[in-house]
Formats: sequence, C-alpha cells, structure tokens
Amino acid sequence: MSLSTALTKFFTTYTAFLGRTVPLRLLVGVSGGPDSLALLHALTQLQTFDLEIHVAHLNHCLRGDQSRADAQFVAGFARTFPLPYYQAEFEVAHYARTYKLSLEAAARAVRYAFFAHLMSAHQISLLLIAHQADDQAETVLLHLLRGSGPHGLTGIPVLAAFPLPTTPPAFEYDSDFMRETKVGRPLLDLWRLEIEAYCTTHDLQPRFDHSNADTTYQRNRVRLELLPLIQREYKTGFKQNLVRLASILQTDEQFLDAQTTQIFTQMATVQDFTIAFELAAFRATHPALQARLLRYAYQKLNGSLENLEAVHLDLTQQAVYTDTPAWTLELPGGIVAHKTARRLIISCPSKILASLPQLPPDVDSLPLTVNNRVNLPLAHGWNLEARVFDKTEISDLQNVDRFVARLDYVKVGAALKLRPRQPGDKVQPLGAPGHRKLQDVLLDAKIPKAARPRWPIVVKTTPPEQIVWVAGGCIAEPFKVTQQSQEVLELKLCHFLGS
Repeated sequence: MSLSTALTKFFTTYTAFLGRTVPLRLLVGVSGGPDSLALLHALTQLQTFDLEIHVAHLNHCLRGDQSRADAQFVAGFARTFPLPYYQAEFEVAHYARTYKLSLEAAARAVRYAFFAHLMSAHQISLLLIAHQADDQAETVLLHLLRGSGPHGLTGIPVLAAFPLPTTPPAFEYDSDFMRETKVGRPLLDLWRLEIEAYCTTHDLQPRFDHSNADTTYQRNRVRLELLPLIQREYKTGFKQNLVRLASILQTDEQFLDAQTTQIFTQMATVQDFTIAFELAAFRATHPALQARLLRYAYQKLNGSLENLEAVHLDLTQQAVYTDTPAWTLELPGGIVAHKTARRLIISCPSKILASLPQLPPDVDSLPLTVNNRVNLPLAHGWNLEARVFDKTEISDLQNVDRFVARLDYVKVGAALKLRPRQPGDKVQPLGAPGHRKLQDVLLDAKIPKAARPRWPIVVKTTPPEQIVWVAGGCIAEPFKVTQQSQEVLELKLCHFLGS
C-alpha cells in the first residue's frame, strides 16, 4: 500500500466519523525520523482533502547537540512548504526523576502534554502520529510479554481518544477541549521498509535517533533481538501475524465496548468522581463483562487505561465474591477500588477533594469577620464570599443552592470562623425540632467520606459557640431569616476553575 492510499483510506474513515469533509485542521507530531517525515511529506502532497496542517516538534533534551540539530532540521523542513510550526524544549530526564517515571513514560507524557497545549491554543481537534506496522507488531508482542488480556493485544488503534497525561502536566492545556479530540495513526498498514523506500524516492534524508539502537530499552530489545529471532528460527511472517491478531481483536473489541457502554449506563451510579455498582447486580454479571466494566470505570476516572494491569482487575473481581464487608485496593493513577457490604465503588479521592470545598491543609480554623463584604480563600481554588444586605434588596430569600446560605445577620453576628468538624459536633437543621450529630448531617448530604475531615463548617464564635451553617448540608434553625429580620448575611462558596 502506498502512503497516498493509506492517507486517503484514513481521511475517508475520519470524515465519515465526523459527518463532514472540509476543512480539516490537524497537528502532526514530527521527530525528524523516517516515519514522521514521510507522513508530513505525504500529507502535503495529498490533493483529495482540504487540510490545514500544523507541525510540532519537542526537543526532549536527552541527546544534547543531536536533539537540537533534529529540531533545526524539522523547522527547516516545515518552512519549505510552508506550514505553521511550533517547537519547545523540555528537560524530560528531570521530569522522569521528579515523578519516578521511566524515560520512555516521561517522554511520552511530556510530548502529549505539549501536543495538548498546542491543540488547545489553536483549536485543533486531530493529532496525527506516524506509528506504522512494525510499531504495531512490537506493541502487541510487548503487551503479550506483560500478560495483557484481549484489550492489550489490540495494540495501537488507528483512531482513538487523546490520551491525557496522568502525571502533572508539563504544559498547560484545556482538559475539557482535549476530551473531544482524537489521535490518528494513518500509517499502521505500512511497514518500516515501505516508509524508508518512500523517503529514498523523495530524497527526504531523515534524521536517525541513535538511542533507538540502545538495547537497555525493552522495546529496542524486542525490535532488534526478539522479533528477528522468532522470525528467523520459529515463524517467518510472525510480525504479520501479530498485526493481523491486533486487527481481529480490534474488531471484536469495538463490538464488546459498545455492549459494555450500554450495560455500564444501566448499572453504574456516577457522581463526584465516584462510580458505584450495586454488589448483587455486579456479581450477577458475567465475569468477562465485570472486567470490562471495571476498565470502563477506571478509564472514565483516570482518562486512560495506562498502567492498569490484569492483576488489578483480578484482585478486584476476587474481592467482589469474598465475605469481607470492607475491602480497599489502590489502583494506578490515584484511583481506589472499595467494596462495602452492598456496593463496589471506584473513585479518585484526589479529584473528589479538588472538586469540593476544603479548608486549607494544616489550618485549625480561619477567622471570618463580616462587616460588609469579604472574600476568604480556601483550598483547590475555592473561596467563601460573605456579604451583608438589607432584606428588602432581594425578593427570594430561600436557600436554593447547597453552597449558598442566607442568615439573619443580627442573630449570627459579625464574628465567625471556619473550622473542620470536631468530636461531638451537633447542629439544629432548618425546620428540625432538635439537634443532630454533624456526622449524620454530612452523611445525609452525601458529602464524600474523603472530603469530610476538612469540610468547611461556619461557626459563631461569640459564646456559646454554635454552628450556623454546614456547607452543602443545612443552615441552623436559630439563624434563619424571618419576617422580623432586617439585615441578611449571605455566605456563598465559589469555585474558580483553573486556580
């Protein structure tokens, strides 16, 4: 198959997926090697589609002058057409040490964060990467060696959701926008020798990364040692068999994924970065679908399946059938699987906490003195806004938002503080005849367990100290606005995204 044919096949499929044909704005990741150089050149020669091509190159700063020369080469190549070109440098080795990643994993995370940054900034919805058939064979064999199940043996998809990095981003990007973008690999039907022949025909003179010959990297050992050995001594055409296996399993997976999505919608309860299954219903599901449901839940919370292994799924499925009422397993990416007497819960505590109001760490309390309008910063980009106004200024004094409280300012007073819950805390909820334990109020308000220890409680500090508002839970009956109230104290929790 020629590169032109491969690209035509890819864009025909992609435009059918989009439901439109022109124009297509895309970003091409170009290292300067034969594969990416051939991809970029072939794209510029394609006449059947209206393409707006942007080019990106990241210098990983791993090979000194060679890396800088690669960047200069790609910049010059992009200018010959000319095409919009973006490049950056990033100390990947330092990033790997900081987050305890392999160089390969760190380079991939940084590279995709760079692409996401550019795609967000320029509203580009498609990234093209130059993986080819040899890469596919190597990936399938690597996954087989690691004990992957059918999902892992599907290898590299031709078109997939953009893999947002699970480590702290090396570049800023719009996560919401990136969740709607795709990564395409139009050269997966072509072999390395075919691509190198294309480069020779068109006198492209690509750069060669000598680290690809370093057999300390497992992928290089598979490519340079294991695959040639199997091809030579055991099975000629083994690489072709691996690629065919991936293609067959990808077709099966597409069907099974659709079934999994449908069952997930029926079975799962999704709220605040938490996915819950009723234990009885989950046990009644076929084990093959259980594993798929767990993978689906993990991917929804984590953004990708990276680092999730079969052993994690096996342990979780085994726990479902044990008599132990409580069980917890920490999964990669900060995801937690937890079994209670009635439910199996998959959650991401760090995202839960970041999405909800929390007192800053290591803070016993925060003073809140209200005389007109104040703004008190909390953790994770949350603020508590407080203002006093005359009751006649507003017609609706009902507490309709769980993060807004309207109170009688005279009864509450100006001396308040925010503090976490304390042993023995009680509050008289609005309309209730008596007091309730604070822990019960938080439970009824469905405040996640992980968020309760640092949940903001507003307290009147003048003796006797009293809870006036449990954010997200209730206001206290003694401080409600009545017909006799003159001034109203409004407390509002606000979240500033991106803070």
